[in-house]
Amino acid sequence: MKYVPLGLERKGGLKTVYLTLFVLGIFVLGLTVAVAADAEGITFQGIRLSDAEDLGTPIKTVAVTNGGYGLLSDGTPVTAFIAKGNPGMLFVFNTRTRDRLFSGPLPGEDDTSFSTIVASDGTVYVGGTAGGLFSWKAGGKTIEHLGTADRVIMCLQEGPDKRIYMGTFNTGRLFIYDPKSRKMEDKGSVVAGEQYARSIAFSGKDAYIGVGTRPRLIRWNPATDSRTEIELPPELRTEGTIIRGLTVAGNRLFGFGADSLIFVLDTGTDKVIKTIPDGLADGAIASPERDGKVYFARKGGKLWEYDLATDTIKESPGFKSTSYTRDFGWLDTGTGEPSLVTVSWGADIWAYNPKAQAYQGWKLDVEGQGVTIQAMEKGPDERLYMSGYPGSVGARYDTTAGTTVNFALGQAEGIGFLKKQAYFGIYPHAILMQMDITADSPKAARLFEIGGEQDRPFAFETYGSSVYIGTIAGYGKLGGALTVYNPETNAKEVFRNIVPNQSIVRLVYRNGLIYGTTTVWGGLGIAPTEQAAKVFVWDVKKKQLLKSVTPEHPAFDSIPKAVSGLCFGPDGKLWGAWQGTLFRMDPKTLRVEAVKTLSPSSWDVSHSWKPIVMTWGPGGLLYSALGGRLTVTDPKTLDSVQLDTAQHPVFGKDGFLYYTSGSHLYRMKVTKTR
Repeated sequence: MKYVPLGLERKGGLKTVYLTLFVLGIFVLGLTVAVAADAEGITFQGIRLSDAEDLGTPIKTVAVTNGGYGLLSDGTPVTAFIAKGNPGMLFVFNTRTRDRLFSGPLPGEDDTSFSTIVASDGTVYVGGTAGGLFSWKAGGKTIEHLGTADRVIMCLQEGPDKRIYMGTFNTGRLFIYDPKSRKMEDKGSVVAGEQYARSIAFSGKDAYIGVGTRPRLIRWNPATDSRTEIELPPELRTEGTIIRGLTVAGNRLFGFGADSLIFVLDTGTDKVIKTIPDGLADGAIASPERDGKVYFARKGGKLWEYDLATDTIKESPGFKSTSYTRDFGWLDTGTGEPSLVTVSWGADIWAYNPKAQAYQGWKLDVEGQGVTIQAMEKGPDERLYMSGYPGSVGARYDTTAGTTVNFALGQAEGIGFLKKQAYFGIYPHAILMQMDITADSPKAARLFEIGGEQDRPFAFETYGSSVYIGTIAGYGKLGGALTVYNPETNAKEVFRNIVPNQSIVRLVYRNGLIYGTTTVWGGLGIAPTEQAAKVFVWDVKKKQLLKSVTPEHPAFDSIPKAVSGLCFGPDGKLWGAWQGTLFRMDPKTLRVEAVKTLSPSSWDVSHSWKPIVMTWGPGGLLYSALGGRLTVTDPKTLDSVQLDTAQHPVFGKDGFLYYTSGSHLYRMKVTKTR
């Protein structure tokens, strides 16, 4: 199966058009397709698609994912951090004057970072979420790309040898970058089978490494590559969690484990001597040592200090609120002596002087970045509802007025509607939120946590008085759930693992039955145990699974590990999709009748959760985000045309097809020509 480019390059929203020929069983289809490009767009199978109009970035927010603190080569105290966006932006501020010294985008596909550090020579290092290692030096005009480690760099740490040590996801590997030779070395997985090498801290020449999602603490000697697992108490070994936020101070190691439990380890004996509850769940980290004390945040925005001489803790007086910490540093903020400094999610910087018990806070000059649109659905009011990644803001776009209203919202993986209410499935912890769509000022309110070890609610469907929700299992867990919620009675039922060891990606209703699709992946940090995804049927009244099958057909180029798209067509058939493959099923037998492959399947991925949105429009054609591109398919011949990179296609009553790409919302006029 291959596509043949027509060579139609355009400067508008339609970048490239592809004509696809395919084999269906032994029949060759799509031999003649009417596709034309002109000044007004593309004509295909009796419909015309205009050039796309960029409607801008509906969701802009300041989302600081980490912070680094130190001195530049000229002695300037700086706070450096990444603000997530498309692309991610590095900001470096003079901590003393709050002047911006640098801002610039991360090259390539890295849209954020989990770790930024300021090395002892003043170089700022950033580990990207596409595996890139970057650096910036004082006075530099650009960010330098130093090389690529794993898929995601989770942590950075400068070693006593001045090399930069990295822990990664999804192979849990260690990498070392040598600034002198400018070479990167792969030291392999920390613990075989574990996907997260989440934290690193040095004690002398040895490093402690935090691993998950079966939490382990490893002591590693880089010179000999010897690795010793430290015995942890049972309360730190909860599966599905990660050892993170490691800090060495004197002969004590501070770290964060399950349920944000802070632990203190004696580095001389490698024994945990104390555990402290209620560590801050986000940005969990203890500060570097100062005057014999270490500081860390606890839930409720409180700052606590740990006395290294007595191994005692107390609340630090004179402190106001931590919000969410993005690591800690000791820097001069203009008082002439170091203060404890951190930066918050919203780019507020605060400083605390424990000696004077003096607290200061400032808002940094950071522009909101357009963030990736994570989910988009059209409501019964014809307005578009969107969530962003990372989540703190949602958007409602009025297709009639062309206006956007933003509202507070977490990271909604999926969105559904029932009557006059919108429902949002929030990550983490699979929280369901509800919003009255008739309100002039939209406001989402929390209903409940789904529970059952669920984390990401991607799939929504409604019927009668109930909302049906399909979820991905939590970190280190397999087995999603189908949740049924009745807003009239406030009753909730959670059916876990109805397809064993698989999570739910998509749901559609028809004639008393819920049809769903699965992915073999659960939460991050655990490998699948099943080999093939399923299409399943659930009886709404009996509340039981009727059947589940793996779609099969000779024309498939692989066994599907995730069936990401599902919808009913005007023909009454069930249409499904994964990656670049589209197929048609008989809803009674679940037998695959037709197949179309636009691009080859590849399952060399860390996970596959995200749904492929499919919708029907003018000309009776199927519009989808197959293969991450806006794809229009004739259901009778299965001829297709592929256009822009796209997600979430949906039609408005105004005759426009709306879709997203990255942080942008687009629309194109779709009209019949015959």
